Amino acid sequence: MQSAFEGYFLVQTYFFLREIKAICQKPEDVYKILPKRGWTGGIDQDDKDITWKDGRRLVDLSLLAEALKACVGCGSNLKLHNTINEQRFGFASILNISCEQCGYLTAIPTSKRHFTGQRGPGAFDINTKMALGMTDCGSGHRQLNKLFATIGVPGISANALKTRKEEVNKPLVETAKKSCLEAIEEETALTL
Repeated sequence: MQSAFEGYFLVQTYFFLREIKAICQKPEDVYKILPKRGWTGGIDQDDKDITWKDGRRLVDLSLLAEALKACVGCGSNLKLHNTINEQRFGFASILNISCEQCGYLTAIPTSKRHFTGQRGPGAFDINTKMALGMTDCGSGHRQLNKLFATIGVPGISANALKTRKEEVNKPLVETAKKSCLEAIEEETALTL
């Protein structure tokens, strides 16, 4: 089921893209017009010069393969090289791919989502798993971004990672408390 937020976002995006399509003569013109229109392409656009073709991405291949099977507009296969732009959300992305047959623009995520609260579009699994891995390894935001910068993967903002870390830490702390209480009970039972 689609939330009101997602519906509003989709309607706004549709009208925005329709306006851009009317202005552009060639597909390359999109890259010149989008920044002038205030389109940042996502919440984690620290490196605005990075296009979807630059570097590497962490991608759920089964999710991508399933999404590329058919255009929502006409049912024909979508091709990755027809990507118009990329919206980055931490380590996840949404690729906006244009259909060769009908021109319909399909938004394809590179990671699954999960919902952490009552509202909002949901958090990307990859970002939450990165926060869990970071906590498990004992590394921080800078170390994580340095590692991924070395292999050519765009990083994640400190705020986005902090939010995901808070989500992950809550069940970890509860589990640790429960484990400690069980150990105390076991120790008490053995001493009596």
